[in-house]
Amino acid sequence: MRIAWRRLELVVVLEGVLAGIVAAGITLDDRSAQLDYPRHNMPFGGDGLRSTGGGASGVISRLRPAGKGKNVTVEFKKQMVRQVQCAETRETRHAIQVRSDGSLIYAVTCVRNETVIVNTADEPHAVNPRYLEGVRPGMYIEIVEDVATAVWAKPGTAIPAMVLGVALK
Repeated sequence: MRIAWRRLELVVVLEGVLAGIVAAGITLDDRSAQLDYPRHNMPFGGDGLRSTGGGASGVISRLRPAGKGKNVTVEFKKQMVRQVQCAETRETRHAIQVRSDGSLIYAVTCVRNETVIVNTADEPHAVNPRYLEGVRPGMYIEIVEDVATAVWAKPGTAIPAMVLGVALK
């Protein structure tokens, strides 16, 4: 629950920052120059906290650069968790759906469970290197698309150390 509130607060702050940049009416000296600020998709509906472009979060285990000017792959520390999963199933005689071809789909019930250990860490994710200045393994990171939206010095810390690549004091 605490992580969900942290994400919600971060989304509100992030949208406020982006709105401020757009509303500032900044004029550039060079007509061909453009402001390059992070663009991301915040969908309506659902929990509204995930982007359709993808995202990830967790404790950083490794930063793997792809080359000069290219995205950096962020790898996450393994989170091994015990889960109870169904090991054996049995089809019942209770029809739950009729397919378009007229065949029936029957309900399935679990006959035997087993406890397994699975890694629940997010998959490695590519991030624009401009948002990773000063970021190192052991820090907790939230990523939306290719933007590191926030980084905490340690997992569980209340205040982020960086937001959109800018260190907070």
